[in-house]
Amino acid sequence: MSYKLIIFDFDGTLSDTSPHILNCGQKCIDKFNLRYPTQQEINSMGGGVFANTMMSLGATEDMITPLKEYYKQIFLEDVSDITLYDGVFDTLMRIKARGIKLAIATNRGREILLPLLKHLGILDLFDELVCESDVNNKKPHPEMIDLILNKLKIPKEDSLIVGDTKYDVLLGKNSNIRTCLVDYSKKGYNDESKPDYVVHDFKEIVDILK
Repeated sequence: MSYKLIIFDFDGTLSDTSPHILNCGQKCIDKFNLRYPTQQEINSMGGGVFANTMMSLGATEDMITPLKEYYKQIFLEDVSDITLYDGVFDTLMRIKARGIKLAIATNRGREILLPLLKHLGILDLFDELVCESDVNNKKPHPEMIDLILNKLKIPKEDSLIVGDTKYDVLLGKNSNIRTCLVDYSKKGYNDESKPDYVVHDFKEIVDILK
């Protein structure tokens, strides 16, 4: 299939940020005296909204703003443990060399995303970035995709979204573009969202483009 645009999720797709996120979350829990999540809750947090996660652990609405500010502060204090998944940089370069445009659609804030992309050395590879502050509706609402397509002037049928959670797949389906799930666990994927493609290694994305 020939594509002119590939839209990527960031966390869990391009970069393994989970350990860093959990560490920062634990610091928030400690500082604001919240309940520690169960392992099952931790496993189900991927792609969720920060405020909803914190409130599920006992935070009240008036605590959300200071929680967010504290989280942002500690998140960027040291990002040396945040790296790209194996093969991501080379694969992005190969895709870019084909003249295919690259974009990111993420529920993460721009004030954190930009420093991370710079740290990882991939900021200049992307033609468009859409973050939570750019839209009124977060994933899986189609607004993020619609914004990217309108800015880059690329039809839906020429676009593909790549992500690691059902929210990314549903975002693509709600936007009527093809979807690719990255399943790094290699344990198989069983979800009602039913992506068009499933890859277990980031480098396999190139095979989809042939």
